[in-house]
Amino acid sequence: MGNGTLASLLLVAITTYLVMETNSANNLLRVRSQMIPVVWVMGISMMTFAHDMSVTWLAVPLIASSHYLLFKTYQKHHPVNCSFHTFFLLGTSILLIPQLYILIPLYFWYMAVFMRCLSWRTFWAGLIGLTLPAWFLAGWCVVAGDFEAIANVLLTIADPQPVNMDNYIPYLSKHNVQTLTWLFVTFVSFVATVHYLRTYFNDKIRTRMYLYIYVMQIAAVWLLLLWQPDLYNLLMPLLMLCSCTIIAHFFALTGSIISNLFFVLSVFALGALTSINMGLWKL
Repeated sequence: MGNGTLASLLLVAITTYLVMETNSANNLLRVRSQMIPVVWVMGISMMTFAHDMSVTWLAVPLIASSHYLLFKTYQKHHPVNCSFHTFFLLGTSILLIPQLYILIPLYFWYMAVFMRCLSWRTFWAGLIGLTLPAWFLAGWCVVAGDFEAIANVLLTIADPQPVNMDNYIPYLSKHNVQTLTWLFVTFVSFVATVHYLRTYFNDKIRTRMYLYIYVMQIAAVWLLLLWQPDLYNLLMPLLMLCSCTIIAHFFALTGSIISNLFFVLSVFALGALTSINMGLWKL
């Protein structure tokens, strides 16, 4: 087991704790359950191909932390501290995966529409927090005399890569386990999202706002993954992070014969994909 794998496992553990804290602090499920961290752990354990990452894996707990702090701003008049730290975490994750800059307008939208806390003070606090990591990186580049790191981030944001059809070729084979993993997460997330949008009135208004944010995060990361498939190993853990709450909401709060059968089939599919990703057997 390499150092990169050990680092990613440690970050998975930290992210699991953050997911548990977010669930406990905000009562995302109407029942007392730890289904959300369980879904996260099972989902990320399935993605063994993504466990060799090192520094870029920091983006996962950073986004998880930003969710926790973002939810703390709900209907507060001046949540300047939480706004600053939420965007500071987002800005740091963008330094690791520059393509995540597409989340910036969404976070301001969350604060304005769902959290209902956006004001001039929180806006500027968020903007300062968003840019501060870049200033820290620029200062380090000046000291080190190497501006390649900050230049790469700025070039990626200023000049995003166009769609390259060659990047899709490795994933078009029906025997590609990464494609099957993406399809599995996408399908289960889609079913769970449709269920939630049909039954949202059963949740409290505050919980609805949080779950709407997760739905939009799923859509944003999914579209980014579709746009930049070469970032697959980086974005799939983020997609799982954003999806685990909606999936857990579906499995924990439904009890029909169809939903129970779907749960059993999903567990079998997850076990099969995990064993394939681990190399225990091939398609």
